Formats: sequence, structure tokens, C-alpha cells
Amino acid sequence: MKRIFSIILCAVIMMSFTVTSGAYNEADGYKYNVISDIIEIVGISSGSELEQAQTVTLPYSIRGMAVRKIGASAFRNNNIIQRMEIHDNILEIGNDAMYSMKSLKEITIPLRLTILGDSAFAQCSSLETVNFRTESLIRIEDRTFYGCTKLNDVILPENLTEIGEYAFAQCMSLDRIYIPSSVLQIEDTGFLSVKRGFTIYGYKSSVAYDYASKNGVNFVDISEKKLDELTQSIATVTSWQRTADSSLYTEETITALSTAYANAVEVKENFFSTPIEVETATETLNNALYSLRLKSMDTLDELIIQAENEMENSFCYTENSANALEEAINQAKNIQNAVLPSVTQVQNVINNLNSNLNGLTEVVKYDVNFDGRISLADIVTVHKKLISDEIFTQRDIYIADFNSDNQITLSDIVLFQRHLLTR
Repeated sequence: MKRIFSIILCAVIMMSFTVTSGAYNEADGYKYNVISDIIEIVGISSGSELEQAQTVTLPYSIRGMAVRKIGASAFRNNNIIQRMEIHDNILEIGNDAMYSMKSLKEITIPLRLTILGDSAFAQCSSLETVNFRTESLIRIEDRTFYGCTKLNDVILPENLTEIGEYAFAQCMSLDRIYIPSSVLQIEDTGFLSVKRGFTIYGYKSSVAYDYASKNGVNFVDISEKKLDELTQSIATVTSWQRTADSSLYTEETITALSTAYANAVEVKENFFSTPIEVETATETLNNALYSLRLKSMDTLDELIIQAENEMENSFCYTENSANALEEAINQAKNIQNAVLPSVTQVQNVINNLNSNLNGLTEVVKYDVNFDGRISLADIVTVHKKLISDEIFTQRDIYIADFNSDNQITLSDIVLFQRHLLTR
């Protein structure tokens, strides 16, 4: 009986030794377990090159078997790794998997991930950026990012439904977070002791909005952002840039457009831009586009001023030539005030103004009937207007005011007659 007991005891001891020594396998610098032909990485092999690696890229497979999981505490307290690249076939990151990795700065949560364990990234004090690619994650577990004191902006994935206790507690740099409307539960301690001025982005009539209201947290309703209008404005400017010759425009307005365009693109690409920032960027970009000024507009402005000065003395010119210049000025002003006039349009009105300025025809003094000569017929014309009380135009006065007293009277007719008789 004692012998049988001794044999059983030896067998148990051997089994215990086998389990202990075979708790994990090692290959390619990793410790791993095999679970139903699926690899679970549980650590880095002692003495491997990976022990000193600052960047680690997880393998897709080890010994022909797919790597699907990162086990509990797999990289816990690793203070060397700064960046870990996790491929999209990883389905699960276990509890404490990357707990207190003091040098880790950035992580991307892979596309197919469904489980992100308790305290998975807790106390990662250098972690600044978390990018969620997954849309299969249902819950941010308790303390998942607890104590990530440098973690900044976070965009949580669509289809997420729960945020656990202390999930982002003590994230003292957490400035902004987007919480999708799919989230139905947020634990009261989920965002305990985060940055002062912390803001939740989301939708009104959502749990996120209710949480923000209840806890006095800033909230931005992203449904109010008019991104379609900003996108259209950016597209309009992009199209203009492809077809226009910017060298034809003033440097000042081109610089203003370039600055407004760069800002608009930045605002559009920034998930956390506010509705006011979007509206302002759209308005600024549109104004910059519509304020573009062709260099030839300077010439046009000068010509309009010159033409208007001539029109102040329009009575010195024949009615037809003065009217033609006035019409040319009006056409030029329409182009002057137009939105993005073409080079051709500006040049056409410049040519038209020049043509009509050169075409101004001065009236002949005392040729009242405009027949090209001074005769008694002009005196008769003046006399008829005078006795009929017809109003003399400024042009009439300029032509027939013989004694230069700025009015037409019988004295002008008498002096006119004497002038004709003595010529």
C-alpha cells in the first residue's frame, strides 16, 4: 500500500513539474501560450533582443499559429518600450496587459479587438495618444486608462456601449474626449480627477450629454458643426487653385487666401474643432476667396478716378461723348465690385474706359446748335430758349455765356451779335 502511495505521489510531483515548466512556450523573443491553436503572447523572453527594444511590432503568427491575444500582465512594468505596433488580427488585450509601461507614448487599438481588459493601460504615465481603430469594442473596462497622466484627446469608437469605473480617472491631461451616442452607461467615477476644463464631445439627447450635465462637465454638441459648408468652401478654393494663375493677383490677397485655406483644412481635419471654429473658418475662407484682387484692378481703379474727374466737367464735352464715358464708368464699377472677375473682364472694361476717355469731344464755344460753325443760327437758338423760359443746361451756359457771368441773358445775345458783326 505504501508503495502504491509513493508511486502516486511521484506521479503528482512529476505532473506538477511538467505544468510549471511548461506554463508557456518561447519563440521569436516572445513567451506565449497556445490555446486551441491560437497564440496568446504572455511576455518577452529573457535575454532576447526585444528586452531592449523601444519599438515592438507584434508578429502575426508564431510557428505557423495566428497571434490573437495579448495575455494578462504580458508587458506589465516594461519601462523600455515606447511604441508598440499591434496588428489588426489581435482580438483581446488582457487585464493589466500593459500596466505601468512608463515609457509607452502611443498605442493603436486594433481593428478587430473585442476585449480590452481591466487596467490594461493603467499607470502608463508617458502615454499621450490612443487611437481606436476598432468598432467591435463594447466596453472600456474598469481602470483601463487609470493614471495615464499625459493622455490628451481621445476619440472613442462607435458601437461602444459602456465606460467602466475609473476608466479614465486621474488622467490629468485629458482635455477632450468624444463619446458616441451608442454609449448607454458611464460610471460616475469614469472621469474622476481629469484635467480642469475637461470637455466631452458628443450629441445632445445622449448619455454623454446627461453625464456632462450631471457632473458639471463642458459639453460640445458636434451635430451643430456645419462641416458640409466648410468642405464645399475648401473644394471651391482647391478648384480655383488648380485653374487660376496666382501671379495675376496681388501678393497680399493671395497670402490671405493661402492662410485662410490652411486654417480651414486644419479645422476640418481636427475632430475636436468647435461649431464656432468651423463657422469662422468657413467665413474667413470665403471672404479671402472673394477678396482676391487682380493686379490689373489697380489700373482699373486709377482709370475710374480719371474718368470721374473728367465727368465733373462733362459740360465741356459733347453730350454723346460724355454719355458714352458715363456708361463706360458704370460698366467698370460693376466689374470693380464683382466677385472674382476674370482677367478678360477687367481688361475689357479698361480698354473701354481708355477708348471713351480718348473719344471725349470738346464742345465748340458759341456753337449752340452743334452744327460745327458759329453763325446767326446759334443766336437764334439761344434767343428761342430764352424767350420760351427753357432751362439752360450747364453745357448750354458753358457754350453761350458770352460775358462769363454764369447765366444766359439778353446781354449774351447782344455781345454775340457784336462779335459776329466785327469778325
